[in-house]
Amino acid sequence: MGGGDGAFRSRIPVVLVTLLLLSVVPSVHATNGSGVIDEVSFGIYDYDTFSTENYSFTLELHETDGSYANVELNVSVKSLEGVVLQQLPSQMFNLSSLEQRNVTVNLTSLDYGFSEIHVELLGEVGIESGTHLLSLSRTIQRLRPLSLELGAAGSILSQGVDSLGAITGNLSIHDGDYVQLQLPVSNQGDVNWTGSINVEIENGPSNESIVLEDFSVEAMSSVYASITTSFSAVEGLMNWSYELNGTLGENNGQHSRNGTLSVLAPPLPELMTSLISNSESIVAGELLVFHLNVSNNGTVEFNGTIECNTQNEVLLTTTEAIAAGSNFTWEFSMTAKPVTVNCSLSEGRIGAQSTLPIHLTANMESASFASAGSVTPSLTGGPWHLGDSLRANMLIRNVGDLEGRVRMVLVDQSDLTSQPSVGDWLTLKSGEAGEVSSSFLFIGSGEHVLEWALESDDGSIDGVNAGNFTLPVMEQQSIGLTINEVVWSQDSGLSFEVVYELDEGKPRDVLVQLGYETSDTTVYLFEYVKFLEQGMHTEQMSFGQVNAEKIVLKISAEDWSIGPGALSVSVNVPEERTVYWVEMEDIPQPILPAQGDTATIKLTLHQSGPISTSVGNLILKNEYDEILSSTASPSWGSSQSLSVEMDLVWPKGSNVVIQAVWSIDGTMVSDQESYVSGEPLEGESESMPVGAIIWGLVGGLVVSLVLRIRMNRVEGSSSVQKPSSPRKKASSPPSQEKIEVQCPDCDRRLRVPSDYSGSVGCPDCSTKFDVEAQVPEQEEPDSTSTTEAQTSSESKKSKDGKIEISCPDCSQTLRIPESYVGSVRCPACSKVFKAEDG
Repeated sequence: MGGGDGAFRSRIPVVLVTLLLLSVVPSVHATNGSGVIDEVSFGIYDYDTFSTENYSFTLELHETDGSYANVELNVSVKSLEGVVLQQLPSQMFNLSSLEQRNVTVNLTSLDYGFSEIHVELLGEVGIESGTHLLSLSRTIQRLRPLSLELGAAGSILSQGVDSLGAITGNLSIHDGDYVQLQLPVSNQGDVNWTGSINVEIENGPSNESIVLEDFSVEAMSSVYASITTSFSAVEGLMNWSYELNGTLGENNGQHSRNGTLSVLAPPLPELMTSLISNSESIVAGELLVFHLNVSNNGTVEFNGTIECNTQNEVLLTTTEAIAAGSNFTWEFSMTAKPVTVNCSLSEGRIGAQSTLPIHLTANMESASFASAGSVTPSLTGGPWHLGDSLRANMLIRNVGDLEGRVRMVLVDQSDLTSQPSVGDWLTLKSGEAGEVSSSFLFIGSGEHVLEWALESDDGSIDGVNAGNFTLPVMEQQSIGLTINEVVWSQDSGLSFEVVYELDEGKPRDVLVQLGYETSDTTVYLFEYVKFLEQGMHTEQMSFGQVNAEKIVLKISAEDWSIGPGALSVSVNVPEERTVYWVEMEDIPQPILPAQGDTATIKLTLHQSGPISTSVGNLILKNEYDEILSSTASPSWGSSQSLSVEMDLVWPKGSNVVIQAVWSIDGTMVSDQESYVSGEPLEGESESMPVGAIIWGLVGGLVVSLVLRIRMNRVEGSSSVQKPSSPRKKASSPPSQEKIEVQCPDCDRRLRVPSDYSGSVGCPDCSTKFDVEAQVPEQEEPDSTSTTEAQTSSESKKSKDGKIEISCPDCSQTLRIPESYVGSVRCPACSKVFKAEDG
């Protein structure tokens, strides 16, 4: 039994480890996740259109239950009838917990028209909710490309009309009729088309090119293109051709049509013509000679006008009558170059069998110019206003065998009185490229039809060599000028605001001259080119400290024509300016402050003229430029004067000179006063010198005893002896008087101690200069006056050690220490006088 228990206990650890391992092993029966399609992220919206055969879109698969989900994505393309057109291979996705996976689907070889895209999610999927779905369907459309075609030659409608366009009612076209042609244009695509149609009409001596601009055909529709000839038809055949121009889509061979109409006519001259030249024996630049031979094989005489011309030049005009059965030859010439000469009937009628018009192309080695880029010139300088210039540029290459020259000509078809604008010749060697250009100045506003053409006098022009532009030309732009808010301040001087206002249109450069006027001259401080766009522009300016009577602004156009309005403006500068000053009270508080005391001096700040709101800084300093106090001056409010009290620690000296300096608006003003100091109060020392007091009492007793003994002796001797001459009075201690010295720069008078030697600083101009001490000579005092003074002094002494003196102006009695020597200020009348004078 004991052995069994031991075996059981030995198996317990094994069981515990097994249980622990089982707890960390993932459960085989984990919960399945939930995959859904996020509708918000679905990359197709209903009836989306596209042009190519391939189509791509994206969607997001979301796992919503926090577990792993294995899902299968199926995508199919169906017709609107539900027929499956494409079935893409299934895509398997293993979505992790709460994963959001972006999936891109690519469709290829889609058919034209409408298709339905169907997306379905299978496998471990969730439950559909508001934006989470298991399947989605969207309709898309692949647009059929442009598919334009002209109707067949047999579908053309033709009929005769008179000169006013009214139908003649005849079943066929006769000589003398104007011809109306109508040919259908069909658009089999899903895209609307707008382009042009070139119609060429050839009948007898007449040729006409008609361009139907901005011709539109909506998708899946047909429209008739109708034209009427500007000339009357002649007997014979009328050749016509229609050609579509613009973005046409795939060329199906049906973008051009041509055909022939029969025109019935009465008997007419039959002119047989031949046109030859010497082009095979010459080179470009020599003389090219043409011979036109005309034979009348009809039964009636020819009376009309024959004209031979190139594209840009008329070479021959003849009105010779040609009798039936006769012929005539004309010779005409031009400078040799590759050219096509057309000879045609400009007046008169001929039979249908005539070979007029006739044309001849003369080929030879020469320069040949073709566009090296765009087939139309590029225009710069717009939008245009009256007085502006247009510049047309075109890149040309010489593809011929020889060197030649070419130029561009601009003609305003809206103004027949205007002269053509001819550009400079551009000479190009064979294979070279360059830019031809021409400028045109608009001298009128409104809509202008500007025709351009390339011409060469020794080479040919290949491809498009002429055309026109319809351009709007606006009225001239004007600029309004204003100078506002002219202000003068002590700090920044003269400042103001300039306002420019350009009329609607293109940006412009103007030359600005800005300055001021005095009584005898004008000074421009600024001159610069300013770029202005339409609308108002404000500029803050400052001239600083200038002596000006007026501000002057002047502008001029830079390479453009400015419209009506003032080109300069001036305003007066304000004459009145703010003036500041400061005043000091001549009595401090307390009246006689002693060194080290806290005293207060009252200042009054003033301004006059235009009211200023500026504030400044105030300082108090002594005659040695030592700053005693400083503060900021307060705001003015609505007053033009205000008071400030400044506290300071009273400096050393019996007569203290204090200066107040006020800095405001870039200027500095000051005031100065001289104040009398008082004596320090007794008993104000921080600690009482007991030892000094004891020794002072002992010394005072000894001195009193000695003086008593001497006085007794004097009194005894004076009763028996005759008075002798008085002894000289002992010299008094050095005077603390101050003397006045004058600043050598500004003449300011300063008070300094009479015994001071050294450097002195002027508080007004800060000039430093030296002074020498002035020691007065000691004179022997008069015995009589000395005795009287002693008697008077003794009569005024009091027991507290002070004496009484009188003010020499108002007789006010003052008490001062008997040992004080210096100046005294009367508290009643403020008179300053020497103590010994009172």
